[in-house]
Parts: sequence; structure tokens; C-alpha cells
Amino acid sequence: GLLDLSVYTRRVNAEIVRDFGYARIFAWLVYHLPRLGTLLMQKSETLQDIVFGVMRGDITFEELVGNLVSRLPNILFQLLSPAKSAPVYRSQS
Repeated sequence: GLLDLSVYTRRVNAEIVRDFGYARIFAWLVYHLPRLGTLLMQKSETLQDIVFGVMRGDITFEELVGNLVSRLPNILFQLLSPAKSAPVYRSQS
């Protein structure tokens, strides 16, 4: 007989596919605003924390987008601050 994968399909849709939409939003921003994205990553420790959080698997892309929206004032403030650049996070080996 055929194997019923409907439960698996529902779980994949609930846990993974939804996050793809948020990943697509972030990708659009990165690919359409590369210079701004690079500058923000250089200047904003807040943005580094958010982006590296999703790369480490600590947060989802949905949470990344939510953090970008809610923490945008802080990110923009860091962009305009006189500091040259934010420290880049290093892996702790």
C-alpha cells in the first residue's frame, strides 16, 4: 500500500514552509539594498546579533523579520552614530 505522508506534510508546512516566506522577505532586502545592508551590518551590533541569531539557528526567519521591524530605530541610530563600526561577532572556539 501507499505510505500516508499527510501528517509529515502538515508538520513541514507548519514548521518550515511558513518560515520560507519570511526568508524571502529578508532575501529581497539583501539583494535589492546591498550597499545599505552592508553598511548596516558594519555599523549595527543589533543587526549583527539578529542576523547571526538566525544563522546559528537561535531564531527563525519570522523572528528575524519581527526583530528588524521592532528594532529598526535602534539599528538606524547605530548607523548614524559616530562610531566607525560595530565589532564583528566571532565564533567562540
